[in-house]
Amino acid sequence: MPRKTSWRSQSFGVFLTYRFITRKIPFVVPKGDTRVNVGITNSFCNSEYRDCVNRVCVIRSPNFPGTFLPNFTCQYLIKQELVPRGFHAQILLKQKNEYKISIDNGQSGPGAIRSVSLTTECSRDVVRIFNGPTPDAVLLTEFCGTGPLPVVMSSQSNVLVQLVSAPYQQLHDSRLEIEAEVRFVKDPFWRISGKSCEFLIDESHGMVGTIENPGHTVPPHTTCTYTLKGKNPSDRVWLYFISYMVEDNHPWSIKEFCDTGRMEILGLAAPDYQVLLENESSLENRTYCEKSSPRLCARAGETSDLTPFRPCRFPREAYFSKGSELVLRFHYPRLSHISTLQPIFKARYEIVDTSQPGEAASLSLCDRFVYSRTGAIFSPRNVLYFGRGGRSEISCRYNLQRKDSSRVKIAFRTLQLLSSVCKNVIDKASHQRTCEITQVHREPISFIQIIENWQGVEIVTACFCNISFISSVRRPIELTSLSNNVSLIFTVKRMTSLQDYRHFNFEANYEFFSFPICDKAIVEKTGSSWQLTLPVYEAMLHEYGQFRCRWSLRGVASKHLYVTFHGTNGTDNCAANNIAKVYSGGNIATFAVVCLNDNATKLEVVVPFWYGMEMSSLYPPNHRLPSLSDHIILETLIKVAQTVRVYWDEITNPLLKKNVGHSLRNINCLVRCPEINACISPDLWCDGKKHCPSGYDEATVHCQRFPVLYVTAGVGATLFLLMMVIGTIIVNQRKRSRRGKQPIQVPTVDLFEMNGNREASEGSFLKY
Repeated sequence: MPRKTSWRSQSFGVFLTYRFITRKIPFVVPKGDTRVNVGITNSFCNSEYRDCVNRVCVIRSPNFPGTFLPNFTCQYLIKQELVPRGFHAQILLKQKNEYKISIDNGQSGPGAIRSVSLTTECSRDVVRIFNGPTPDAVLLTEFCGTGPLPVVMSSQSNVLVQLVSAPYQQLHDSRLEIEAEVRFVKDPFWRISGKSCEFLIDESHGMVGTIENPGHTVPPHTTCTYTLKGKNPSDRVWLYFISYMVEDNHPWSIKEFCDTGRMEILGLAAPDYQVLLENESSLENRTYCEKSSPRLCARAGETSDLTPFRPCRFPREAYFSKGSELVLRFHYPRLSHISTLQPIFKARYEIVDTSQPGEAASLSLCDRFVYSRTGAIFSPRNVLYFGRGGRSEISCRYNLQRKDSSRVKIAFRTLQLLSSVCKNVIDKASHQRTCEITQVHREPISFIQIIENWQGVEIVTACFCNISFISSVRRPIELTSLSNNVSLIFTVKRMTSLQDYRHFNFEANYEFFSFPICDKAIVEKTGSSWQLTLPVYEAMLHEYGQFRCRWSLRGVASKHLYVTFHGTNGTDNCAANNIAKVYSGGNIATFAVVCLNDNATKLEVVVPFWYGMEMSSLYPPNHRLPSLSDHIILETLIKVAQTVRVYWDEITNPLLKKNVGHSLRNINCLVRCPEINACISPDLWCDGKKHCPSGYDEATVHCQRFPVLYVTAGVGATLFLLMMVIGTIIVNQRKRSRRGKQPIQVPTVDLFEMNGNREASEGSFLKY
């Protein structure tokens, strides 16, 4: 001891423990106590522990609680032989009481304990825990010092605990007691196999799953690798983290030390939304340690399947791989102390199929161009395009185009378009499907439109909604176009966060082919009148079956057309007849359906479309469709052998609309059909053919007195002279007003009231 004069406060201290032991109460386990197992002694201190499921096995150093002797090695084997099927046994070692572990770490002075916790830097006595039955197994951890032992968990059903006492000891109160128990977990689980910590997750493990840190103690200097890999080159990995934690030993510093754990993510696509458009994006890797963390979507942990009601969006909360493989590396370094918490994480992954038919359209999410003669088309299977990936709407356009063909046949194998606010309407005559929106609620709606681009005009020829169809149960739904340029528009709106490609999808096969029959139609023109003729024979129907044809009927500028058929109104049903349909209007709506009958005496007339016709379409609105006002589209469905004849004439509107809101008489309307309220060309008047539906233009009262040519010339000359007279009167009035400063008096002349009244003038005019 130093002199008193050199003493300082707290320069010396003594810490002793003591205990009285009598011979009458030996320190042994009471006989019959099955809760504690002190092992089966095979030698001086080697012991084997079995069946630690329903009781606690206690590992104790020799002479516990007294000091153990130097220069010996004790081995304690804990094993579990009986394991339930489908489960795996793990050994848990722990000690909460800090006074029951006191191992000389080689740094303490005589009788003093300088270490206040367990450490891995041991130069004398040491305790080693092996992940197996022999010292050749992987070393889970080693320690010395004094303090509580955090839970050490094995990955196998047997563990070896080794106590090594150095040959020469300083005075030290050495002792060891560890509790061991067995836990059963379901197999498989994330655990190290042998000395390798590598996990391959592919489609054999399922398209969806979770990855997490190993469910046991990971040895120091271990790197665990998780390889998430798709089966096809078009597969991608969608990943988001539910939790991530690495212990920070330097909370006062802003520097990243990465001395307690490090995670790397390799093969990521840049966080740019263009990656969803399949454009080139840079490849990047990310590293996270104790002060940085990956993008988290912690709310996903609130649901059992880790799918939150508010989606984990990319790129703010999730990751997406650039290729078909994504790699996670988690490094566990060697620490100088026994960590109470190893790095932990949990993430959900999904293998995403990004394959699409044809070629991608530029600056589009999912529009495609398909040019091959035959093949398959299908809706997107990328979850990021749907509600579960964060989108509420999607619209994909598949353009089928081929120049060396005239038509394309589409056969739907699968249609999943359930929607309670949409109704599929099937036309009785042509069996054409249309979609009718029944309600305007905020409920999901999905539909497919088939649009034919025909001579620069887009025509909606079919629409599907609220249907669940699988071709393995029924025959495929087949459609045949009249054009070699067909588009399928797949649309879903108002999706919820729980809906994806499994709820809305389609699959179809297509095939391009040539069909020259419709091109054989004969078109004849006589003045302002046309006639189309197409003979259809039994042999043609036997070879091709029923087929459709389409023609465009165009008039000159500022004129319109009306079409005449031999047949009857086919709005209700034309089951046994050929069908003719006429399209017009800004939304390409059908405004006439006729049952063709070449022997019918009645002429079915398609009236002009400007007279109070409501062109409301049953199709969902599509603002990309162009307007159609200068021509009519005629389409026929041929079922039986017949010569198809169609007639059409040019007409004009008898009234001209002015900006002031008043309608004026069209002075160019020389000859008018009263039943359709339209003006026809003068060369059709009394030419021997009926152009007005009632034959008004060929009535005897109009065509017996004078030839129509003279009538037309006379009317023109009369109008010319009348205009000259009016002009002369106006000039004279202006001269008089200038001389006498009198106001100009212009006589009012109504060309249609020269014979007394308007009705009389019209009758006289049409009569002549």
